[in-house]
Amino acid sequence: MQKFIDTLKVACESVDVIRAEVENMRYKTSKTLNRILNDKYPEVLECHIHSINVLYDIWKDMLKDCERVYSDKWQELFILLFRIIDALYTTSYGSREGVLTRFRKPLRDECFHKDIYIKSLQYFGDPERNKLQRAAYDIKIEQINMNRGRLAPIYVEDVLQKINDLIGSGDVYDLIIAVALATSARSIEIFKISEFVAFPDDPHKILIQGLAKINTEVNGASVTRNLVGLRSDQVIDAVQHIRANVNLSGDHHAITNRANPNINARYKLAFPKFGTSHKTRYISGNVSYKLYGQPYKIPYETYLRLQYGHINPKSTRTYQGINLQWKDKKNKKIYIDRIKNKDQIPIYESEEDIELPEPVCSNSLLSNRLNTIDLNKSEGINLNDSKKVNQSDMKSYSPPNEKNDEYAGDSFSVSITQNPYEDVDLDQFASSHANRKRNQEKIDKIIRAIQELQKKNISINQADLRERLGYSNAIMTKAYKVARETGVIQ
Repeated sequence: MQKFIDTLKVACESVDVIRAEVENMRYKTSKTLNRILNDKYPEVLECHIHSINVLYDIWKDMLKDCERVYSDKWQELFILLFRIIDALYTTSYGSREGVLTRFRKPLRDECFHKDIYIKSLQYFGDPERNKLQRAAYDIKIEQINMNRGRLAPIYVEDVLQKINDLIGSGDVYDLIIAVALATSARSIEIFKISEFVAFPDDPHKILIQGLAKINTEVNGASVTRNLVGLRSDQVIDAVQHIRANVNLSGDHHAITNRANPNINARYKLAFPKFGTSHKTRYISGNVSYKLYGQPYKIPYETYLRLQYGHINPKSTRTYQGINLQWKDKKNKKIYIDRIKNKDQIPIYESEEDIELPEPVCSNSLLSNRLNTIDLNKSEGINLNDSKKVNQSDMKSYSPPNEKNDEYAGDSFSVSITQNPYEDVDLDQFASSHANRKRNQEKIDKIIRAIQELQKKNISINQADLRERLGYSNAIMTKAYKVARETGVIQ
């Protein structure tokens, strides 16, 4: 850490020169900063063109061996690092806060004390600018909430019907959306980090232990949630099946980046006019309020805060920007009476018996289609031909061992075609499908992929590499142009 701090101090002495160079350079980089970084970290500069990416890689390497608890060194580091990033920042990188968030993300790893990330929010940025941005955001949320009656309505009955359709569609990503709608859980909580525990005396509740956010009610937080459209045993069985059929290798960000494009694609089919799959948390919490909170006259914001496990009321207000209604008031009484009497959960249930298939192998994550699924069968889940899992043994399902990055189930290939380069690990260079991701970073990742293939003496044309990485034709063309100009491609 001290080596990085000393390097940043040297760079800060030339911060005005660095800023001027970035403004004038075609590829938004600084020769002065690159020279300073190269003196201390010569191996990193060989892999990048842009100064901010060089800085980011040095930052990530430094975090592997630095202090895991907060000290004054962290404060000094945050202040110095922000000065350099601020000098490198251009609007072509997207939002300034987006760039800072990229650097903060590794600090949310469980190996770091939570105070380090919290302090990064305080010192790693411009306090006055952050205050203004937060105030503007609060005003925006307040305006949306005040005018939510003008938003396109979403109907409780339609959501319950969607959950029933998704749970039996046969697509693992539909299953993820169904569980998210039922539990208000984030995708990474469903994939890996949370434990879902049933209450024997109430099928309409579930305990979720180990939440993704640190600003929850309890440190190492857990929350009890009322379920929407599914029973607790259905949720636990579905989580088991999802974890057996989705590639869970790599860290949390790698898992979500790999799966989110497919989840969003399936979500758009279910809710074409309501954002991305993160909106499942909006929908789930608000339907839950209609079923469990409103009948008992629990205040709207209070109920949502408890359902989500929020400390800060401002966090809860973000989830109120939805116009949720009953399509037919007669249904409202039927569903709420069922819950009060602990009868079947209010869903449109099918009488079909559907069997859970064994884990599926597929060459495409999006085409990872499963056979029809029955999460109601009492005899258990058929995970493979030789083993039956009794449903009573699955009332509590824990995530896979964090020390083992291999996911459950058969081997799972994400290669797109059977090409000679399919064994080369190019996932780290693939597109994350983030629309606002800056072009410079995309170009840089494509060039690094080319270099990785060159090291293995593998030849590949632009069209095949584009298919493998998932970038647009325009970005690939720009990347190849830069590669030729910089001598990567002769």
